Amino acid sequence: MSAKQITFDALVKPWEMNALDPAILFSTVYVALCYAIFYTFFEVFPLVFQGTYGFSLGVSALAFISFPLGLMIAIPIQLLHFAYVVEPYLTKHGNPAPEFWLRVALVVNFLAPIELFIFGKYLHVRLTGHR
Repeated sequence: MSAKQITFDALVKPWEMNALDPAILFSTVYVALCYAIFYTFFEVFPLVFQGTYGFSLGVSALAFISFPLGLMIAIPIQLLHFAYVVEPYLTKHGNPAPEFWLRVALVVNFLAPIELFIFGKYLHVRLTGHR
């Protein structure tokens, strides 16, 4: 591939896909929102646990353990899903439609809003005293 083709594929093609396909645009916006929320938590955790709950700096850092623990749970589940669902499907049917790869995301995408409501509810109760 020429440098011009590589540049076009890397810089122009994603914008073209987003402009021409609403489903891709929606998934791009949703993933961007999830990443923004995820990285915002890195800033919010110390404020909440130190300011609201009165944790010390060392103890408030323990809240970050939830991220690697979540990954330690999610990665084996994803590997098992691939080994027992995806790989047999691929050997039996060949390459599936692109939507096949979104099945797991359709199940898991409800976890982020649920987690936000739980975090917000406990923070609201702590700040206001109302349940």
